[in-house]
Amino acid sequence: MHPATAIISLPRGIVKIRNRWRSDCYIHIEHESLEASAIDMGWRSACWRLQPVDDAPFVQICNEWHTQKFLHVEQGSLSCGPIDPNWFSAQWYVERVKGTRFFRFRNRWQDRFYLHCEEETLEAGDIGENWRSAQWELE
Repeated sequence: MHPATAIISLPRGIVKIRNRWRSDCYIHIEHESLEASAIDMGWRSACWRLQPVDDAPFVQICNEWHTQKFLHVEQGSLSCGPIDPNWFSAQWYVERVKGTRFFRFRNRWQDRFYLHCEEETLEAGDIGENWRSAQWELE
């Protein structure tokens, strides 16, 4: 599914992560649980930092509102919470979708797991090649 890809340039600072398929849906933790849904554009719970991992082409996805909460799959499914900085389960490879402005997020530890909302809930798992539900825009 994932051919070798060059390291891409990502935005620095704070971003919102918006889904391509459900364009009104952003990743957030406003209600203390991780979800992808419509937001108020002022919500800090929908703001994320893509923190580069030293000497590796991965990022950790850290919430700006609760700065000790990171996206990870340490227990086998997608979660948002405190991590050990060395967990591969909290490291994500950001793949550009060829010919678009969109990206996919692939987990380092479970490398077949991509962030998606195909079933209308945010999860990490296997995806279809052209699923727009696994494509994200960084705003």
